[in-house]
Amino acid sequence: MPAAAWAQDTAQQMLNLARQLRSQAEQMKDSLSAEDLAELNRQADEIEEGVRDGAYSTPVAQQPVSLPERIAAAHEGRLDWLDGKAACVGYGWENHRTFVSNYGDAKRDTLCRTAFGHYERYFLLTRGGGDRAEALAALEAYDRGAQAAVDYYEGR
Repeated sequence: MPAAAWAQDTAQQMLNLARQLRSQAEQMKDSLSAEDLAELNRQADEIEEGVRDGAYSTPVAQQPVSLPERIAAAHEGRLDWLDGKAACVGYGWENHRTFVSNYGDAKRDTLCRTAFGHYERYFLLTRGGGDRAEALAALEAYDRGAQAAVDYYEGR
C-alpha cells in the first residue's frame, strides 16, 4: 500500500475510533459516572485533534529487507537458487566436494564448488544454531559466488 494511502487509512481508522468512543459514551450514559463519560469524550477529542494535526499521517518506517528475503525475492523464493541453473548442473551443496563434472572447464568447476561450499556453510550454521552474522556472511558469499558462476557460464 502506498504511504499516502496508508496514512489516509490510519487517520480514518482513528476517526472511526473516536466516533465509536462517543457512541459508547452515549449508549452508556445511564450506567457510567459523569467522570467516566467525560473521559470517553476527552479521548475522542484527543483523537480527532490528532487527526487534524496530522499525527496519523506519517507512515511507520518499513523494516529493511533481510539478506535471505532479498535473495529469495530475486530468485523465485529460493535461497539455493544456483541448484536450478545450467551453469552448475550436477552440483549441489550436498555433493560439491565429491562431484566430478564432465564439463572440461576447470574454472566453471571451481566457481560451482566454491559457491556451493558457501551455501553448505550457511546451511550448516543455520541448522546448527551457529552465529547468525557468520551464517549471513556465508549466504552473501554464496549469492555472489553463484552469480559469478552463472555469469561465467553465460559469457558475461
